[in-house]
Amino acid sequence: MIERERERERGRDTYDNVLAIDKANRERGLEGQVVVHRPAVQQTRHARVEPYLVSSRISGDAPQTVVDDWVVTVQYVKTQTGRHRHSGGVVIYVADGHGHSIIDDKRLAWEPGDLLVLPLLANGVDHQHFNADPSHPARLVTFSNVLMREWLAGSYATVADSRESDGVRGVGASRREVHAQMAQYADGLERRARQGDVVVRGERVPWRQNRQALVRRYLWTSRGYGVESTTALDNWRVFAQHIRTHSGRHRHQGGLVIYCLEGEGVSELAGERVVWEAGDLLLLPLHAEGGYEHQHFNKDDAVPAKWIAFNNSTSRIWTGSQMTQITQHPDFREND
Repeated sequence: MIERERERERGRDTYDNVLAIDKANRERGLEGQVVVHRPAVQQTRHARVEPYLVSSRISGDAPQTVVDDWVVTVQYVKTQTGRHRHSGGVVIYVADGHGHSIIDDKRLAWEPGDLLVLPLLANGVDHQHFNADPSHPARLVTFSNVLMREWLAGSYATVADSRESDGVRGVGASRREVHAQMAQYADGLERRARQGDVVVRGERVPWRQNRQALVRRYLWTSRGYGVESTTALDNWRVFAQHIRTHSGRHRHQGGLVIYCLEGEGVSELAGERVVWEAGDLLLLPLHAEGGYEHQHFNKDDAVPAKWIAFNNSTSRIWTGSQMTQITQHPDFREND
């Protein structure tokens, strides 16, 4: 009886912890930090970095920002970074500098405006970055989604069939077919990871006017959108936005991170005004009621503002995010 009471007590404690954590997350989503200003530079074993955002799962610190499932850093590369290996799924925007990266023994050149995508491979990705001009350090903005890395499954490959699989019919046969489909899907991911484009050239990505803004779409998942994708990653939406006066106004679930490249601006987020400038990180928080209504404004019409947004498509699916356009961009034309 005493042991059973202890089990009940432990169960109550666990449940109370869940309630407390959920309450804290809701409050942080409403009151947490939305703009991350430029942090102090740190010298690590790998590179000289500015750690904008480090998930509390990694740092062990209490989360302060409205979004806590990202690692966002800016790497400054004078000559070269260290060399390391980790799971892929990381995207890197070249904000400044010319150079190249060695990614699994492949040399890939890059320049400002390019995007690097590290493929998802079962054994991780070996990589190192090199700057071409030591007098002008390169600036690489790196984005990694922690939840995706935690839930990431490795490759699916059959080493040996079950001894009972030969000659099985009926239910057994359908199960083998399911496993074959799983293996085929995993093989497709592996093939994309090994053969897909790793560098998305900015000069090859046109600026297009849509209902919301003038955008340059670097990455867009092909799943559910009918968009052809040839990149090593197919689970990201990465796009730059050019703001001369203001964007349209729309509503969708949060979880995005936006790195401000140029200019200054103000964003209206659920009725609040948030000021940002080049070098800041803007976070769109998650919201229990399906997201936030928001719009972005440039402070100076003579100097357009520009930022680049990163959103992991998996998080959009898990949060049931839906886009609702409220007002259109003034330059959008239906038949253009």
